[in-house]
Amino acid sequence: MPITINGNGTIGGFTSGLPAGSILQVKETFLDTAFNVTYAVNTDTDVTGLSVSLTPTAATSKMLIFARLNSEIASVNMHQLVLNLKRNGTFVGRPAGAGTRRTGLQGTSMGYYDGDATSTMDVSQFHFLDSPNTTSLITYQVSMICTNGTTMHVNRTLNDIDNNSHERLTSSIVVMEVAG
Repeated sequence: MPITINGNGTIGGFTSGLPAGSILQVKETFLDTAFNVTYAVNTDTDVTGLSVSLTPTAATSKMLIFARLNSEIASVNMHQLVLNLKRNGTFVGRPAGAGTRRTGLQGTSMGYYDGDATSTMDVSQFHFLDSPNTTSLITYQVSMICTNGTTMHVNRTLNDIDNNSHERLTSSIVVMEVAG
């Protein structure tokens, strides 16, 4: 098959010859600003900006997703927070047969003790290997659900005081296309 350069700049008719497991492309969204996400009780809510879109080069490819969220919740009951991953709006990686329990890929790891619930961020991170079986555009989005409706302070502490007892951190999502 001849190699062609398509009007959109992609190359057609090209077989990379790379073995299974090779990384074909990498996309990242890196969030370095502080912002808030408000959500309702038991309602799945997207974490603003924590998403990546890419078009797989082959339907046999797998997508390796790494997500990292630094945040603090405006409630001491934030231990009930669960993070999810959606592919084009559909949940992926959730456990089966969970009944009425909240489900997801990751809970939040608390970075504080009760008396310090407003000045130390909490971290959630996960990885997931997805098999989307498509060559159409995919968007991966991190979302959250919690039993308490409140505000999540992303990349900052609840108080956000400018001193060395409070943090400002970053969050990110990375998607790697892996040859199948």
